[in-house]
Amino acid sequence: MTPPAADPPPGSGRAAAVAAVVVLIIISFLTSAFGMLVLVFASDPCGDQDTHFVCTVTGQNLIPVVPFYAGAAGVLVALVSCGRKPGVRGKGIRLGYVISIGGFLLAWIVASAPGWSG
Repeated sequence: MTPPAADPPPGSGRAAAVAAVVVLIIISFLTSAFGMLVLVFASDPCGDQDTHFVCTVTGQNLIPVVPFYAGAAGVLVALVSCGRKPGVRGKGIRLGYVISIGGFLLAWIVASAPGWSG
């Protein structure tokens, strides 16, 4: 039988975790800016009688804010997980990426819903 593996030292992987969070902050900023500056124009071709979600007031309000709040939530989850032990730290940072990018993809899907003739 092999002895169980020893836990890594307390500070191991901290620099990589900080670098991953910094990259997540940059990605979240870029996706938020894209959502606020570009995706908001997805409802321009909508007419008065259009009933597609992107043409509703709710859809128009969700498109710019979902990437922002998802990015903020993803960064917050990643930052909180940086203080955890190395195994949990990586999972928390990955979850932060999923939340941040998932929010952007949700806004992208709403913006490019059927009926939008870009």
